[in-house]
Amino acid sequence: MSNPARYDEGIEGINIVDGKIARAREEVSPNAELMYNPVMSFNVEFAIRLAERLRPYGLRWLEEPLIPTDLEGHIELKKTINWIPLATGEDHHGRWTFRQLVENRAVDVLQPDMTWCGGLSETLKIYMIGEAAGVITIPHAAAGTLWGQHFAISMPESPMAKYWMGSDRGIPLDEVCPIPGMPMPKDGYVTPSDAPGFGMEIKDEWIGPWDHSRAATARAPGSA
Repeated sequence: MSNPARYDEGIEGINIVDGKIARAREEVSPNAELMYNPVMSFNVEFAIRLAERLRPYGLRWLEEPLIPTDLEGHIELKKTINWIPLATGEDHHGRWTFRQLVENRAVDVLQPDMTWCGGLSETLKIYMIGEAAGVITIPHAAAGTLWGQHFAISMPESPMAKYWMGSDRGIPLDEVCPIPGMPMPKDGYVTPSDAPGFGMEIKDEWIGPWDHSRAATARAPGSA
């Protein structure tokens, strides 16, 4: 679950988050995984105070509590909080930033976004850095792309796939499929396509002749 509470809201913000997560835990039961994502809204001091309050709810992880550039903050937070795993990476870019997190043991779950971190190839390199250190990789919104689904099912240290529920309540997921040919989750599971090209169905009208002259002009020095 996500919540926009900010560190400058103090005890009032902590109370708001506590109440929301308490209700979420009651709704999903103690037998379901429950995560909390404050979307880079905290500093270290507030994250520590909030994590202490959230102890009773058995969170699977606390996701992206700090801004991605605050490596020292992630290190300090991981040293202080040992009862909630820390996850981050959605807004980190390139394998080097993830290597820093792993080398400093500042994270428990790596969450690269395949669109922003450098693509599937870069995600695989990030995964190898984590796997070598015993850190799992669960890419951001991986179940929402064909290649992300294949990554999740093929990598042994990627135990689940995240899917962003972007449709309105009551609208079947099949009606909001973002990529033609992509299998949609059902009852919490998804089976990746075994068709060529990850199963993506390219429509004929999407394909047109490549204009080499325009491409050459676009690359020419000083062209407008």
